[in-house]
Amino acid sequence: MIFSNGSDGPAIIVPLVGTTAEVLIDEARAAEAAGADVLEFRADFLLANHPDYDLNSAGREVLRELFKQTRVPILFTIRTRGQGGELDVTPFRYRVLMATVLDLMLQENFPAARVGVDFEYHWDATPELARRAFVLGYTPVVSHHEWADTPDDEVLYVMLDDMLAISGAIPKLAVMARDDSDTQRLLDITRLVTERHGRPVLTIAMGEAGQRSRLEGGAYGSVATFAAAGATTAPGQPSLDELRRHLERD
Repeated sequence: MIFSNGSDGPAIIVPLVGTTAEVLIDEARAAEAAGADVLEFRADFLLANHPDYDLNSAGREVLRELFKQTRVPILFTIRTRGQGGELDVTPFRYRVLMATVLDLMLQENFPAARVGVDFEYHWDATPELARRAFVLGYTPVVSHHEWADTPDDEVLYVMLDDMLAISGAIPKLAVMARDDSDTQRLLDITRLVTERHGRPVLTIAMGEAGQRSRLEGGAYGSVATFAAAGATTAPGQPSLDELRRHLERD
């Protein structure tokens, strides 16, 4: 699992949002040097800014350089616009893109222990793709973002339970917290799910009211949290320095 960072605390994931290969590699080096445990390659930024971008050629070269220039795990993500990302795609296009990524990882023989792939929960192709990633030895993350609010406890539990039904998948559930009670509900559900299933999950309450979840989520069972080394990719995301200082105090 790519989120094992050798400590009792959650792994710190830093998104890479550069729109050129050069900027991405610079971001990756800087984030690793600053203490990132995992680098999230947000490929939707590249794809959205370069409509003719070819994952099989240009994408292959970027991945080669990321694995060559860094030592920490890399989580590959295409975040679609409906989930807060940069890219508009059809269901067929999403399936093709993610299948292409898995083929690339396999062809290049990247070390499986350093490979994670994020699959969005709502796509029909996700269970099949995530299972294939798991069989290949990669860490499949099945993600969902609720940008409007924090659903009822029962809904939160059912979504996490549904994601856990996919073999080997690590659920990532992010919700928008309107107040601290929303944040606490998410943390409590995180603890309940991890204790019942004995499986890792990743949960985040977004927004200023949810920032506590990013700092304290590990105590409730969340295996990772996100921080920014530059531009933030979600509301309430702390800087890498701020998060690292907090975790080291604890």
